[in-house]
Amino acid sequence: MAGITDLPKEVLVDIGNLLDRHTLITSLLTCRYFHQSLFHLLLRTTRVKEGKPQVSVNELTRYAHNVHHFEIHGVVPWDYYKIAFPCLRTMAIHRNTAAQTVQDNVLMEEQDRHCIILFRLNPTVQDLELYSIGNAPCANFWEAIFTSFRRPRRLDVNRIWELHGHRLNWFWQACSRFEELNFTEFSGDSPSILSELNFESIKRVSMNWQKSYGRPCIEYDGQLEILQKFSNLTRMHWTTHGGAFPREAFLRALEDSAWPRLEDLGFTGMMGKDTRNRGIIDKLPPLRRVQFDIKQFGESCWSSFKPKQRNSLRALDLRGCYSFKKCWALDVFSHFGQLEEFSICSIEVADVKLYPHALSSFGLKRLDAFFINDTKDTDGDHAVFEMLSNFDMLESIYVRDEEHQVFSLEEAKTFKHPHTLRWRLDVGLGKLWKLKNLRRLVLDNRFQDMRVEDLEWMLEQWPLLSELTGWLSEDPLVRAKLAGLLRARGVLNRDFDGI
Repeated sequence: MAGITDLPKEVLVDIGNLLDRHTLITSLLTCRYFHQSLFHLLLRTTRVKEGKPQVSVNELTRYAHNVHHFEIHGVVPWDYYKIAFPCLRTMAIHRNTAAQTVQDNVLMEEQDRHCIILFRLNPTVQDLELYSIGNAPCANFWEAIFTSFRRPRRLDVNRIWELHGHRLNWFWQACSRFEELNFTEFSGDSPSILSELNFESIKRVSMNWQKSYGRPCIEYDGQLEILQKFSNLTRMHWTTHGGAFPREAFLRALEDSAWPRLEDLGFTGMMGKDTRNRGIIDKLPPLRRVQFDIKQFGESCWSSFKPKQRNSLRALDLRGCYSFKKCWALDVFSHFGQLEEFSICSIEVADVKLYPHALSSFGLKRLDAFFINDTKDTDGDHAVFEMLSNFDMLESIYVRDEEHQVFSLEEAKTFKHPHTLRWRLDVGLGKLWKLKNLRRLVLDNRFQDMRVEDLEWMLEQWPLLSELTGWLSEDPLVRAKLAGLLRARGVLNRDFDGI
């Protein structure tokens, strides 16, 4: 550190731009010169919270041109809503006060009026995030969103209920300005002016509509009516909650090419038998990304899906498809030659040993799968490592069992569950020497007995490795040595906190 305070302020700022937020805060506390030179960088992401704003209005106004991300949590002094940020890109409003009394309602209405001022002062906002517990903001709130922003890109709406009348109409008009919509725990109906609205800008949508308390869930036919207006969609993720999925109406929409540009499709919660679900699979266009949480996605669906999507698919996530047989996962590696990302609950090691077909997914970059080994036969480990060695483009391997997760070493020792891979050189780990692009490896916390030489080999062979998460060994002394090796190399292990 000697002499660094002699550097020009401009050079320090260039260095500061390379630091993460935690390191930047540490640097600010080092000396007054660092604080004077780098404080404005800390304001790139600014959060003002109810009861404890960490930066004053005067400071924020002075450094307003440095703020790119601005969040308001709860009710804060109104002067914070009167600041113009010339370079602001992301704004988040957390209306986290549930209106229960007349005074609460008055306060929330006043907050909405000040948000309108904030919107109009900051036309550069591209990404807007709205969080609320309680009723939806007023119509003027949504009108300000519709008219204020020059090039809006993404709108996230979380826990906003009771949209009716003019509020509902202006809400959907505001939505029409954005390219991406993400709705979570949201209740809203189809607006009366739906036929008059133009949704050509909307390209990506994630819908997780739920019923609001005290009123029935809106009809899924109404949701589909809105989705069909988004004719330029490239991504659609739709979550339903135990209701009657509008199967026939959705099939007609597919037959009518309602979404001719669709590339990314996600379904969560679709009910029905495997043979009925196949009707939708049959009508799907070639897709690049698929995320299915369909309980009855069995042989009928899979036999239709595989030939239709094999030449186009880049990412496949079937973790929620409990009828999907483990042995079919290996068919994915053989038939989907363009695949880059694959997520599945588990794969049987015995199936890997016996699989007769050649692999083709040589461009695979991310694999999420728990390997189940019902025996302690190391031939299974060798077979899996031999298979993984074919995917030398892998950047991320996640082999933790999320379905039967344990949270302590003592629980891991007593939990009854099939064995999984052991990441050791003497059972085949050395076959993965070609994985030079590997950046992330997350291991299951059971049955790991890694040695120091195993980790040293990993760190030498995988130069880009930045995360290796897992307890790695049940021996506390070995585990401490492994933790030291990782820290010396700057490799993150999320399970080593407190060791």
